[in-house]
Amino acid sequence: MDLVVNKDRIKTSGFSNIQRAVLSPDKRYILLVTDSSKHILFDCGREVIVKDDAKTEKMLAIKTPWCNQGMHCYYKDLQFVGPVPRYRVDIKCYAQPGFSESDNKQRTMATPDLEGMWGTICGIELVDTLTTDKIEKIEREIIIKNWYFSRDKLVVYFYNPLFHQNYHCLQFYNLSDLKEALKLKIKVNAALGYGFSSMSSDANTSILLFHNNRLIQFFDFKTMKYLGCLLMIDDKNWFAASSTGEYDGTDESLDF
Repeated sequence: MDLVVNKDRIKTSGFSNIQRAVLSPDKRYILLVTDSSKHILFDCGREVIVKDDAKTEKMLAIKTPWCNQGMHCYYKDLQFVGPVPRYRVDIKCYAQPGFSESDNKQRTMATPDLEGMWGTICGIELVDTLTTDKIEKIEREIIIKNWYFSRDKLVVYFYNPLFHQNYHCLQFYNLSDLKEALKLKIKVNAALGYGFSSMSSDANTSILLFHNNRLIQFFDFKTMKYLGCLLMIDDKNWFAASSTGEYDGTDESLDF
């Protein structure tokens, strides 16, 4: 299902962009944080937006990787170390526009603060801290926005600047050998906001939540199958659709 905005029916300019989306450990709630520091708590069980300050505060404390208008702004303790501490990821080459060739060869881990920086990822190195084995995967000329671990997968959100920037990708790797398991093309709709993205998961990393602008998509982390999406039109109206075609939403959302 491809969602297309009818600009004559629905106005999105008055709604702040969503900075990040956080899935609760029990998969019951989704917390949306907007760029005006407003919080929207969606109850997946009841399919309504609710107000629960205690639940909101608890979910705000969950660290999740997210990007602010294309600039890296992720939590390094979650990004480099997965839910199974045996594995660690090291981004080996990190380039910024205007840097010299020698600067391009800097190792990311030698740069303690990556927030607010922009660059090109040249290599992803997976380290098995138990055996100290290392596997390197070269992905040249791609810009990494953020990435996330499950217990057996690494998912990377990136785009290739050589191609149209409306098409970004989610790429899944197997942690056992860092081989590519699946690449999914993501279409970015600027009408729904642009530049913010985040990832989150439940306590068992069985579900991957991928947030891009106002669209939240869900994947089975193990099978990498698309499960459905939740589109936030504004702070009161939402539209949800499953991978099999079922849909629901507020009355106004069904008319856009």
